[in-house]
Amino acid sequence: MKKALPVLFFLAFFLLSCGPARLPDPENIPAPPLEADMPPVEKISLANGMTLYYLEDRELPLASVSLLVGAGSALDPPGKEGLAELTGTLLRTGGTKTTGSRRVDDELDFMAAEVTVSVEKEMTWIDASFLREDLDRGVDLLSRMLVEPAFEKDRVQLARNLKIEALRRIPDNPSGMAFREFFSVLYGSDPRGRLETRQTVEHLDRPDVLRFYESHYFPGNVRVAVTGDVTRREAVELIGKHFRRWNRAGTRTSLPDPARHTGGGVYLLEKDLPQSVIVTGQIVAGKREDDYYAFEVLDFILGSGGFRSRIFSRVRNTLGLAYSAGSFYVPRGGYGIFAAYAMTNGGATARVTDEITGILESPGFRSLSGEEIAWAKNALVNQFVFSMASAAGIARQWMINDFNDLPEDFLSRYGERIGRVTPEDLEQVSRKYLGEIKRPILVLGKRETFDRPLDAFGTVHEIPATY
Repeated sequence: MKKALPVLFFLAFFLLSCGPARLPDPENIPAPPLEADMPPVEKISLANGMTLYYLEDRELPLASVSLLVGAGSALDPPGKEGLAELTGTLLRTGGTKTTGSRRVDDELDFMAAEVTVSVEKEMTWIDASFLREDLDRGVDLLSRMLVEPAFEKDRVQLARNLKIEALRRIPDNPSGMAFREFFSVLYGSDPRGRLETRQTVEHLDRPDVLRFYESHYFPGNVRVAVTGDVTRREAVELIGKHFRRWNRAGTRTSLPDPARHTGGGVYLLEKDLPQSVIVTGQIVAGKREDDYYAFEVLDFILGSGGFRSRIFSRVRNTLGLAYSAGSFYVPRGGYGIFAAYAMTNGGATARVTDEITGILESPGFRSLSGEEIAWAKNALVNQFVFSMASAAGIARQWMINDFNDLPEDFLSRYGERIGRVTPEDLEQVSRKYLGEIKRPILVLGKRETFDRPLDAFGTVHEIPATY
């Protein structure tokens, strides 16, 4: 130990004499963009009308099964909002005609498997993962849940009560509450904008669930992906064996794209808080449009790119007016949702709203540097590559693309098309979709705390919370 002390003193002296260490900025470390080596997903049409997506991955002795059903909450009948989600929940928890709900839970636990159901606006996902040795048994159970659901009465009541309790707690999450109400304002009279409430959910019953299931759950409205440690032949035989008996016909229900322009104005959601949540945005280009790729880059530079993005940098870093700020872009097939947001102190509400609208109205894309554009492009391509890291993720994207009627080369050419976006493209889409277009602004907060009235941003509409 004594011999080591002089060495330690020497190292300490050397490090101090070199001055403070300068660590490189991780954002500026040069690195080439990642390239996606995307294996092709095979599509197979089954005799009963289902479409099977298959991709092999032998890295682990696991297999994933995902089903996309073309039915979501936008198809809830008026006055029965929440029905699609209740139906999806009960597919998992409500038992089957041959296997009670408790037995289903026991079988999944025995296989250490999990089946999850998530209901979106336009589709429902049913996802499962099984050990290779349990795959036949797991798909058999999964098929029974989908093909012969029992929708047990006591489980209907339990699922309904749990949903009512979740709705009751919405005010506990102000940002979630604000986004929920903003989407309703943005969609307007479109079915996608209708929200479930405790009142609509508490009147749902088992016959409602059965009617929704019979209307929207049939083979021609279902896509299934099998990926992982399974051969093509095994996948085809497995799905055919367990879903062969499901041959009920049906008619798909499709919704037209929502209207692009919903108008401006301020929608004030009063809540007794010292903070405010501000959300503004509009319906923009979708994945089937040429403007999609430029808008991806535009959104990344504006707010979804994190610390270096313009909204975050200006509102949070430079002015220190928000503890969270940014934007997001959710593209569908024929349309997309763009929104910018900030969570701030009530006393800075009007100023933050002014800053965000100013950035959107005059984003200054003529002054973009090549470095800023390259940063956004590389980051988007890298994010895309990482999203394709698993066979299940790739197959999932293929199903979404087919659901949205996108060309088969959409995924394989994503990086190339992002790379072709020019400064002129960015200026063109910023003028077309942003500029001085009137867009709704939702503000959740307490009016008395605001730094100035919000009528400078348009007519103020006080709206009630719907939960």
